[in-house]
Amino acid sequence: MMKTMIMKMYIILLFVIFSFLSLSTHAQVTEQQKEIFKLEDVISTYSDQDVDVEDQLERLSIQKKDSSRTTYSINKISESELNQLGLLSKEQIKSFLVYRDQIGSFVNLYGIQAVPLWDSLTISTLIPFIVLNNNTLSLPTKNETWILRDRWQSTIRTSPFNVKKQDDWQGDNQYLGINIRYSPFDRLKIGISVEKDPGETLFKNGKPDYLSFFLTFQSKIKNGPILFLGDYKTSWGQGLLNASYGAFKSIQTTDISRNPMQISAHKSFAENGFYRGLIVKYPLKNNITWIPMISFNRRDASFKKDTILSISQLLLSGYHRTGNERNSQEIAKIFHIGSRIQWQQETMTLGLNAMYQKMNPGQGKPEDLYNQFYFSGKNYGGLSIDYHYTLSTWHISGEVAYSKSTAYIVQLQNSLDKKLDIALLYRNYPKTYQGILSQAWGENSVNRNERGIYVGLIYQIHQLWKISIFNDFYVHPWVRYQINSPTRGTEQRGRIAYEKRKGIKFYTEWHYKNEEETSKSFEGVQFYHRQQYRAHLEIPGKSILWRYRFDWGKINIVEKKLSGYSIWVEGWYKKISVQWTLSARCGFYRTPGYEVRFYHFEQQVTGVYGLKPYYGKGGFINVVGKINLGKAIKWEIMVRKKWGLDKSITLTNQFKLG
Repeated sequence: MMKTMIMKMYIILLFVIFSFLSLSTHAQVTEQQKEIFKLEDVISTYSDQDVDVEDQLERLSIQKKDSSRTTYSINKISESELNQLGLLSKEQIKSFLVYRDQIGSFVNLYGIQAVPLWDSLTISTLIPFIVLNNNTLSLPTKNETWILRDRWQSTIRTSPFNVKKQDDWQGDNQYLGINIRYSPFDRLKIGISVEKDPGETLFKNGKPDYLSFFLTFQSKIKNGPILFLGDYKTSWGQGLLNASYGAFKSIQTTDISRNPMQISAHKSFAENGFYRGLIVKYPLKNNITWIPMISFNRRDASFKKDTILSISQLLLSGYHRTGNERNSQEIAKIFHIGSRIQWQQETMTLGLNAMYQKMNPGQGKPEDLYNQFYFSGKNYGGLSIDYHYTLSTWHISGEVAYSKSTAYIVQLQNSLDKKLDIALLYRNYPKTYQGILSQAWGENSVNRNERGIYVGLIYQIHQLWKISIFNDFYVHPWVRYQINSPTRGTEQRGRIAYEKRKGIKFYTEWHYKNEEETSKSFEGVQFYHRQQYRAHLEIPGKSILWRYRFDWGKINIVEKKLSGYSIWVEGWYKKISVQWTLSARCGFYRTPGYEVRFYHFEQQVTGVYGLKPYYGKGGFINVVGKINLGKAIKWEIMVRKKWGLDKSITLTNQFKLG
């Protein structure tokens, strides 16, 4: 009874605070908040995928900057370039070209409002890609001086109390993360990161538990060579041979094709999923670019029983708290060498990829039936060819890869008109394919033992209403982990959304998944059915952006039927006249257990986001504050209190300097 009263007092206090703040005026949603909301759609909040969410947000930010750099002069853009953008119908493009011929040239960007067939929605979508004159590369002049305090930034992140210290931990229960970034000029960037998790010691044998570094350098020549040294991530083609980034089924239902060439410095505290060495993007001639890479890294691993000559599996947790975990730290030595040759024209991109890996000690030979085709040994090699081709409003892309056997993926995208976009995808990953570095589109976390067809569409019903939906049909021809038979499945996700510019946003969403499984409780293969529904509302107030969400889920497993719900309300406060922001969320959840669980994409401090499973019965409050302490220091703090099965309180601080 007392605990319930305390919980209600917390919630009442939270609403009182926000009610007081909402009396102010001049509310503003920051760009970072918009990116966070968009990331909720990119990453499926319906499944517990192993995702470096911090890295996904970084990539989203980079993509946004890259798209703003890829601009076209309004007076020089060609018909093929307008087609390639995929934002205009044929009639709109023709209308623009005729109008530009009539007036000669635009003297400013406001003139595009007079183009026939171009409405306000079209213009607002197109404007990030259009400038009056092309941008030029910003380079330091010979006599230019650089001020150190304007070119460096450091971040210190701590959790004064986070989790209870365990008896077998070697270190304390504190979290510590340090980032230092320095950029003497725009073409050169340097960074270093140090981190320890709760239970770990900061140093082991004189070396930090986690140490990461990077250097990126771009030549003075526009579109010239770019060098990445230290820790980096890269993805080639559609990710069938080499990918540091995963692909997700999201409500962006027609966004199925990835950029064929991606390189970025590894900046997050994730201890896996990156290379350590050198990669260069080197332009040759005739639209040909060469991307060579070399890497030597150490990974946590466990040995097969009764032997130290072969590895049973690479470990992904990144924890080095106990004696056993520390003994498994960085015992696998992995060497990579790879090369990509890319040929690119206005409407077509072709890539030829090769990758070699040597692991010491080698991967042990699998014993179970489901994994008998997995990679084993010390040496691995693979080849692939990928392509992107634009034909009128059609965008065709895909990749064919070979390692032990041939796997391939084909994607078709089309803007039938300004209201309707469609996407089709087919993948075929044989059980014998060994794409040990792949993260291509698929139902499995690894690209093997799967065939499937995906269909997605987005239809703009009205200027304010939009529907997005996808259907995915797939089969697994071979047995899988704890599933002793070939299986099949279907998945559908859809959303009907209403969005008024600078006004109310609302959507209702559904997600169905039917998949065959085997279980100890019954013989043979039977379907399990999962249904999930969501209603989401955003209301911009005078000083607060209010967000409300209700989730309901149901699962049928043989004769067992379970259902549950989750609800939360959130407020984002941002006032132009003050140097601080505040966000807070409180909510309840009630489900039978882990089988019916809900994932809430929660902001914590900058760069740290989580998809935490909520199950059982309980409630939570999450408060994040951000304060500018002068021009050079920002303080961010997150406090999270949770009641229920996993009772906890978490406090995280972050100081950003520079």
